[in-house]
Amino acid sequence: MEKKNFELNDKEALELGEFLKKRREELGYSTNHIEIHTGINKADLSRIEHGKKKKINPIYLKQLSKALKLNQIELFNRVGYIDDDYMPGGKYYEDKYNVKLQKNDIIELDKLQSEVTLYFKDKKIDLDSKKKLLEAMTEVFYEIKAEDKDKR
Repeated sequence: MEKKNFELNDKEALELGEFLKKRREELGYSTNHIEIHTGINKADLSRIEHGKKKKINPIYLKQLSKALKLNQIELFNRVGYIDDDYMPGGKYYEDKYNVKLQKNDIIELDKLQSEVTLYFKDKKIDLDSKKKLLEAMTEVFYEIKAEDKDKR
C-alpha cells in the first residue's frame, strides 16, 4: 500500500473513519472519552471519523490504537505508514523463508502479535523495543513454519 505523502484517498479516509468510529462505539466510548484519553480534540476526531482528514498524524494513530485497543501495527499499515510486505503473510517474510502462510497461519500469527502488544501496552517499554520484539516474534514464527515445511 504505497501512498504518496501518506495521504489517504476519499474512499480510504472514509473506510478508516468508519472503522475507528465503529470500534469507539463498540467499546461504548464517547468522543469526550477519546479526547480525554488521547489528547485529540473532538473536532479532529470528527474529521477523522467522517473521512474528512486525509493526512493523519502518526501520534494520533498511536493514541487511538491505545484508547481503542487496536493493534498499532495494523492501524499504521492501514494508512500506509507500514508497507504490506512487512505485515503477517507479507512478501518480505515469504521470500526470506521461502514459505507462504495459509490463512489459519496468518490468523495465528496475528493473534500472537496482538496478545504481545496488549501485554506490553501498560509496561514501561519504548516503542522501538516493542517493534523489535514483534519483528523477532515474526521471524521465529516464519522459521518454525519453514522448518515444518521442510519436514513434510
